[in-house]
Amino acid sequence: MSRPTAAAASTASYGGDKVAVSPIEADGLVTAAAIQVMPTGRNAHSILVDHTNRFAYLANLGANQVLQFAFDAKTGKLTPLDPPAVKPEPGHGPRHLAFSPDNRSLYVLNELSGYVTQYAIDGTKGTLKLVDSVPSVPVELGMKWGQPQPPAGTTPTAPVAEPKAGETPPIWAADLRLTPNGKFLYTTERNTDKIALFTVASDTGKLSYVTNFGTERQPRGINIDPSGQYLVASGEKSDQLSVYRIDQASGKLGDPTRYPVGKGANWIEIVEVK
Repeated sequence: MSRPTAAAASTASYGGDKVAVSPIEADGLVTAAAIQVMPTGRNAHSILVDHTNRFAYLANLGANQVLQFAFDAKTGKLTPLDPPAVKPEPGHGPRHLAFSPDNRSLYVLNELSGYVTQYAIDGTKGTLKLVDSVPSVPVELGMKWGQPQPPAGTTPTAPVAEPKAGETPPIWAADLRLTPNGKFLYTTERNTDKIALFTVASDTGKLSYVTNFGTERQPRGINIDPSGQYLVASGEKSDQLSVYRIDQASGKLGDPTRYPVGKGANWIEIVEVK
């Protein structure tokens, strides 16, 4: 996953354990070789450039860390900050990232624990400071934390066992999105087929879990339209999309309208056409 600038696109390689920066041509295409490739630690999952276009952050699932970089908008190159990474408690597995509209907070969804971790962003240095970490999966479900995949190119010592009938599956969180006004945050969990809702405190950016909603089977991707009125969810084991109206006062999702899309949908991009 990447967020392009006018000059370059940064991409994370999950299997290659690397981050690369590639130039974007005047026609908007990426055709030339990467101008920078750096190792990241195991399972580089996603990278985003912040709203100021000066810093970038990479979620490193297998290495259980978030890398932090200075970003040069002129050259597109990344330079590790000091320190180069922050680490949550062992086992969380950082996966996807989202910035608050005011760029004061970075929210990280952890795939293996289902927690959403909030970091405060130093506006001058770009470094991250842990603020809070809130679960998206209700404790009463009794779900255990998941396990990271083995390193690319290796054979696991034992296959990952599928949950037996009646067993509770492990947590397997996938995506997170903030409404454009920064009032509400949503996450997905694939083994329960749920979308979780959080409210966001206007002064501190801290999250409060509210509830969750049933959605498409194995929801990997969600997105929110630019007006903040609708949330769209896809499911890898579904052949339809669900579109929900967002209650602007509570953040709660209305009954979905469903549209056929074919099998295996897993990522949603919303493009404004003018």
